Formats: sequence, C-alpha cells, structure tokens
Amino acid sequence: MIVPTYLSQALHQELLARTQRLTSDPASGDALKAWMKLTGITRDQVIRSMLIDNDLQVRIDDNFDPAPFESEGGKQCLKAFDMLLSHPDFRDGIVVYMSGELRGNQLQWLQAFCERLQAKALSNLLLIKPSPKVMARLSGWPPLRVQVAPFVPEQLREEIAEDARKRRQVSALYNITGWTCCREKAKGSALDTMMSGDLGM
Repeated sequence: MIVPTYLSQALHQELLARTQRLTSDPASGDALKAWMKLTGITRDQVIRSMLIDNDLQVRIDDNFDPAPFESEGGKQCLKAFDMLLSHPDFRDGIVVYMSGELRGNQLQWLQAFCERLQAKALSNLLLIKPSPKVMARLSGWPPLRVQVAPFVPEQLREEIAEDARKRRQVSALYNITGWTCCREKAKGSALDTMMSGDLGM
C-alpha cells in the first residue's frame, strides 16, 4: 500500500472527524486504527494533524503561546491525546514522535501538555522507552521521560507510582523522578535497587 505523504481534503476532514470522536466514544481508538490501515495513513500523520488543526504544534520556548491550550478545540485535542496515550496501538507511536520533536528547548509547551493529561497517559510517557534504534537516532537530546518528569502534577504522582509498581517499573520511575511515593511502594529487589542508587553503590 502506498502511504500518502499529504492528505487530501477529504481524508483530512475524515481524520479530523475521527479524532474528535476520541473524547466521547470508547471504541473510536480501535475504529481509527482500522481506518488508518485501510487508508495507509501513519501514526505520525495522525499526531501532526491533531496538533496542527488545533494550533498545538510543538514550539520552542521563545515562540510559545498558551492560548491554544485554553481554547475549546485545544482542550478537546488534549483529551484525545490522553485517550491515545492509554491505547496500546497508539501510545508507543506518540512517545516516539514526541521523543523526536522535543529537544530540550520546548519546555513551556511540554509543561502545558503534561499538566492537562491524566495519570495513565503520563505514566506511559514516563515508562515507555523507545527502541535502541530510535534512541540512537535521538542521541544528544534529553530523553523524553527526563523532560516530562518535572511537569507531572503533584496530585497524580501517587497514582502513577502505583501503576509503575504494577508494571514492575517502580525503581525505573524512581530513577527518573526521585519521588518519595516510589520508595513507599517499593518492596524486595526494587527497594534494594533504589537504596543502592541512593548510596551510590
């Protein structure tokens, strides 16, 4: 199948309608995936379209404008991203896309983005690690998880730490964030790893 580089007006309008349904229809993520397979549209095209349509594309700090994040369209877009970051067929693609876009000088944009996500979506931004091949391509840039950590709202950290415990990644989350709640949830080898790290062992 030939992947379209540029979307036709009809495809773009259909994509816009499908992404708008993400906030109200629990099955819309699966439907979007099936439609993408049928049309050849990629995850990167979906992500870019969602951001550009709502004027939320990644910007460096000097050009950042918070207004689009407060618009009705911006709020709906962030809800859609929240859903896709919790969907098994989209979350890895979003992490890879953002890892390639964020290079350390878009922190105001990243803060506005993270502050509007729920715990599960933020947990995936912190815990999903791109493949070694992708990471090699991004060498020299701060890892996405390291950039995200300072902007996680305080009230969501306990829930994220609990999710990390269930995924057996609580020590990895602690290494990124240093959150006290991670230590409180750690047991056995995970706690030993944290304590060894704190002691520089």
